Amino acid sequence: MLKVEPYEKEVARLLEERLNLPHLIARLLAIRGIETINDAERFLYPSLDHLSDPFLLPDVGPAISAVSEAIASRRKIGLFGDYDADGITATALMVGFLERLGAEPEVYLPGRDEGYGLNASAVRALREKGVDLLICLDCGS
Repeated sequence: MLKVEPYEKEVARLLEERLNLPHLIARLLAIRGIETINDAERFLYPSLDHLSDPFLLPDVGPAISAVSEAIASRRKIGLFGDYDADGITATALMVGFLERLGAEPEVYLPGRDEGYGLNASAVRALREKGVDLLICLDCGS
């Protein structure tokens, strides 16, 4: 039996009409709780202007300094990412970014048997490979 999520029919109709969307897309937006034309346009047509200021993150300044100093002094940077889709994606993006800056990061992606999050054996393994700056990606965040 097919389960259909409840949604505001009037919202879906308005989105469909005003944005010239297929009914199914308008309905999916309404199911997601997107109720205004502005919110729908922002969702459907995102831009870099929509991103929040990364400097609002706690301690981002010192983190940028630590990474910059490690790259400048050719220290080994380690990346630890979760084994799930967003952890692997975050790790791949960071590898590309760091390589463009001249670093050669050491990557550690744990197996499912290691569970989520950083673990002591991973830190030891990365340390044995010469890593002295560790960046954790995703890890439940």
